[in-house]
Amino acid sequence: MKTLSLILFFLCISFSALHAQSLRDSISLEFVSFEDPGNVGHYTHVRVAIENHTKDFRYCLFPERVPELGKYWRFTFEVEYTDGRRSETNTCSVFEISDMEKMFLLPGERRVSVLPLFATLPYELDTAVFTIKGTYRRPDVMRLRFFNRRAVMREASNGNVSFLLGYGEGVVSSDWYDLTTPDFDFLRK
Repeated sequence: MKTLSLILFFLCISFSALHAQSLRDSISLEFVSFEDPGNVGHYTHVRVAIENHTKDFRYCLFPERVPELGKYWRFTFEVEYTDGRRSETNTCSVFEISDMEKMFLLPGERRVSVLPLFATLPYELDTAVFTIKGTYRRPDVMRLRFFNRRAVMREASNGNVSFLLGYGEGVVSSDWYDLTTPDFDFLRK
């Protein structure tokens, strides 16, 4: 009886791990590049991407309306410090949704956005990775990543949009990006 219970327990854990991994494999968030469009000598913008790697499912991240900007999917950027602590830098409006027909990330679809790294104007507070009044200490920043702010919903396998499978906040995240290289000295000034 104990053996059967143990086997069932490990099967449940394995199923949970596969289920979680399948979502991460299905949707990827990534830092495409850091950019210096004004040729000012250091990176001022970051290009990020989201992609649906499946052939069967549509995903929805439920866009939010941002005053004077429009509808966007919202993602939170997070830093890790040299001592291992983590904190959120900002929740950004990323991947603009031009109309509600575009609220789904279709199978095979990839969207790319460019965001300012630092908010220098008030209207950039909703689109910049780091805000003006951030509580982070720039010299201590080691790594950066971003993750979904609101629930991710997957269309049911039968195509019924009225029945969506939900995954919570933070289940889709990018890899950590190392900011300790000389390219990112501007973070420490």
